[in-house]
Amino acid sequence: MQLIMPAIFAFSFFRTGQNFSISIMLYWLAINFFSVGHYVADAIYMNLPLLGGENVIHDWNYLLSSLKLLGQTQTMANIIYGAGILCIFIGLMLAYQAFQYENNKIVV
Repeated sequence: MQLIMPAIFAFSFFRTGQNFSISIMLYWLAINFFSVGHYVADAIYMNLPLLGGENVIHDWNYLLSSLKLLGQTQTMANIIYGAGILCIFIGLMLAYQAFQYENNKIVV
């Protein structure tokens, strides 16, 4: 849900052609990508505090261990972090385009 909600809103704004609103949603999505990437990177070390007390498990550690991908943790975290950087870059381009469009409008 952390990634799905901003993506749904971005898609909704994309359908109506609201570039500046898309850029804000992409920024929100990027921040969430960074958070998920940080959490994935912690799957091996499990240093981050988890909500729920001492009996909770690190879900990314469990997931990647079950899939026998725990050794690929840093690569996966880097890909997720890169997706966040890409979202920010695209968002900045769309915000710039939206401001250029507003500045070029002829006011009567």
